[in-house]
Amino acid sequence: MSALAGNVNQVNSFSRSLEKLLLMDASHLKEIAPKISIKKPTAFQRWQMERTGAEATYNDFTNTIVLKDSYFVGDRIVGIDDMKANEKYRFFVFASTAFHELSHADFDVSVENGSGSIKYLLERKIMPWFKSKFPSFNSKIATHELFGYTAGDTIFNLNQKIQDIMINHGLKYPAMECFPAKALEKIGARLGFENGIEFKPVFQNQDFSDIFVPDAVFVKGKDINLKTANFPKEYRKELYDYFVSTYDLPVDTEELIHKMNNSHFKTTLEECYKDYGKGSSSQGRE
Repeated sequence: MSALAGNVNQVNSFSRSLEKLLLMDASHLKEIAPKISIKKPTAFQRWQMERTGAEATYNDFTNTIVLKDSYFVGDRIVGIDDMKANEKYRFFVFASTAFHELSHADFDVSVENGSGSIKYLLERKIMPWFKSKFPSFNSKIATHELFGYTAGDTIFNLNQKIQDIMINHGLKYPAMECFPAKALEKIGARLGFENGIEFKPVFQNQDFSDIFVPDAVFVKGKDINLKTANFPKEYRKELYDYFVSTYDLPVDTEELIHKMNNSHFKTTLEECYKDYGKGSSSQGRE
């Protein structure tokens, strides 16, 4: 096996898990992986990470990501199927951190070497904004961290949005199990499932750029508060748009519901409610 193929294999299970659970297209990670190194810590790095509480590090000189041993199965990044049933909820803690670090690498090996609108946004708009508002910080490092935190927060918060929608429809997520029959009857009646079983807009529509792009970033041991510094809303939207276009992420709650209704999630929902209105509901894989 070539080194490049080996690197791609390191992210295969992780990518498939993101696609299955978050309905995103994670193929871009397979373009990043051959251009970087993804490693377990050395003994010294392990000691440093334990001392500082760091889950991961990224070296922008060597384009090397170091993740704690618990992030790996063999040499590859852990996927949801590698976890025991009662531990699957922890995947998104791993995923948000790993995606944060992979996005640091993406910044260096893809964005900076490209010529797209994201490069212009980061270098010509956001970096000068940081330099003007926070002159004591390195503007490139601050921009790098904003890019990474946006990636990680997107994974973590999108998971929360899907989980909230699932719970309100009687599904346990990410286990993909049905609520008990009596609970399903009540939920089905509340959501009007007699007119068709599908995910409903149970929450007010939200623009995800407002909540997935963080209000603060941590840079060299200090916080930068973007909210109080009035980080421009248009920058926030343009930044999230990169992740939308690169990973096929939803722009808002309405689009997320649409994606869920055109995915394997709806098949599970229909299976849970296959006996709805017949006096008892299927408990599926309870």
